[in-house]
Amino acid sequence: MRWNDKAVLEVTTGGIALLLWLLKPARKDRISMAPFREYDYAHRGYHNITEGIPENSMKAFQRAVERGYGMEMDVHLTKDDKLVVVHDDNLKRLCGVDKCVADCTWEELASFRLLGTEERIPSLSEVLALVDGRTPLIIELKTEKGNYDKLCREACAMLDSYRGLWCMESFDPRTVRWLKQNRPDIIRGQLLEHFRRHGTMIHPAHDFLGRNLFSNFLTKPDFIAYQYKDRECLALRLVKKLYRVQEVSWTVKDRKTARRLKKEGCMIIFENY
Repeated sequence: MRWNDKAVLEVTTGGIALLLWLLKPARKDRISMAPFREYDYAHRGYHNITEGIPENSMKAFQRAVERGYGMEMDVHLTKDDKLVVVHDDNLKRLCGVDKCVADCTWEELASFRLLGTEERIPSLSEVLALVDGRTPLIIELKTEKGNYDKLCREACAMLDSYRGLWCMESFDPRTVRWLKQNRPDIIRGQLLEHFRRHGTMIHPAHDFLGRNLFSNFLTKPDFIAYQYKDRECLALRLVKKLYRVQEVSWTVKDRKTARRLKKEGCMIIFENY
């Protein structure tokens, strides 16, 4: 073998090894996802606004419990460090108030109503008391203004006393890394999609690195929650094939697609059916 050929082979082999190291998630045997695979998960609760049941409301969570579904929910930290269940950083869409959750106190938030109904933004403690361990929870931690450390600490402290099945996920790899470093006992997931394709205007390099799972070496997620319309991502397919990581597909909106994805081993976060 000529020297140039040998060098090319060594560089190629090294590059492949580096790629596999970057993409490697948590060990398959680190923690069991089996109890979570027994359920489908209602996205922001089993909501239906035409019936007066808004997303992430007490009615939506009660409805999910009654139908035997697990549920996904979004958790923010308020100005006075209260954990609340609401999706958007800004309240304009949900409450008609142009203000960020992180700039509001719990008392302020309690005065707002969701999507023209009488339902209000619930606290995480209220939702936990309602569900009471009857179905499993996927809790998305919504970081804002770099508050991931405090958000993680407050959420973990509250959930430590909860008697039920739950795990955490986040789009923010700093959050998932915090869980890896500080609470390795908690099942953690990395949320991903093709960000710019869906309107999230982040830097193209961040989009590329994120959607191709290059933060895995830092975060070591137990599951990958991927926008199902983007799931043909080569990196995701490679990680599933080599490391058998659990894929969670969101947000599925019809039963036919859900059945197909479950046959391929995915857990399902759904709405509108």
